[in-house]
Amino acid sequence: MVIRKLPDSRERSEDKVLEVLITFECTAIALVDHPALLPMISRLCLNFLRLGIGVSSNLSDLTVEEGFNIGRSLAAALKRRLSAEAGVDEWIGRYRALCELDEQNVWFRPMIVIVAKQLLKEAAWGAKMRLYVGAGLSMVDLASDIAMVVTYSNEGQVGNAGSLLMMISACLLIQLFAVFVQTSGGPRRVIVKEMLIVLSGTKPGVDAMRVASGAEQNEYNAVDPMTELTITRCVELFCEAIPGSILQFTAAMRVLQGGGRVSNIAVGSIVISALTTGYSSACIGFDYDVDPRKRRDLPDFYVSRARRGSNAHTLLTQNLRRVTFPTPRCRGQ
Repeated sequence: MVIRKLPDSRERSEDKVLEVLITFECTAIALVDHPALLPMISRLCLNFLRLGIGVSSNLSDLTVEEGFNIGRSLAAALKRRLSAEAGVDEWIGRYRALCELDEQNVWFRPMIVIVAKQLLKEAAWGAKMRLYVGAGLSMVDLASDIAMVVTYSNEGQVGNAGSLLMMISACLLIQLFAVFVQTSGGPRRVIVKEMLIVLSGTKPGVDAMRVASGAEQNEYNAVDPMTELTITRCVELFCEAIPGSILQFTAAMRVLQGGGRVSNIAVGSIVISALTTGYSSACIGFDYDVDPRKRRDLPDFYVSRARRGSNAHTLLTQNLRRVTFPTPRCRGQ
């Protein structure tokens, strides 16, 4: 089920959502049993970035206004997570009523995930923000490192220039090799396109956009988009960002000890490398920690909100270890 962008009016959005939900028997029955479901789904489809109000009611006691407040909090959860699945997992885990609804209706979570993926594609603060931040840092870091290679060469620091150039080359070559392995079974134009993305320095940002938009693994790909993004970030970290920042910081300290002055380009390059290192490291750890699949497969390592939440959510998380949610189907289909 894909819900298109809805009007700004709350009443008109509810009419559009109702028109979709009553076409399925399972969702139509749920609307009758839980009146708060309609304003909840209509509000989350509007996708306005607003903070949700705390709601502790059970599903049976949930009011229409509380459903409205729960629905409007999904956008904030999606903003904090890289994938739609992780955002929906946080959103459901925050409210006792959603945990009960998820436990009682096998179609609820897959339906919300599908809607969330569509919302992330359209939201300027979702996939686009990740793309701009990741691609921007990567491109600026690459450009600053190239500028430092030229600066070192002009200053006669041939060793530093050669070492930094080797780091940049190693990063690009390993990423090119990884792209070739990832797309070797696909068309040649796909391979060329992916290699050009690597050479442009936007590979981490493009990978982040694919994961955030819910892109699936193609049949010719070796790994899924999330794993590809992690590999790209790790290569950038260990081949360029970390050793490059250490090299440039050491060179700057030697200049200061000799009574010289460190150029603004050198300071900026060190800062950008540090920011790239921090951003990539934080994203890798954060994205894996909030990934529902990782929490389900390794519950003792990835501590979830369920350990601290309601009994219903605790029971649901335990069941997730052995349950794979199917595509939503209604009775009679």
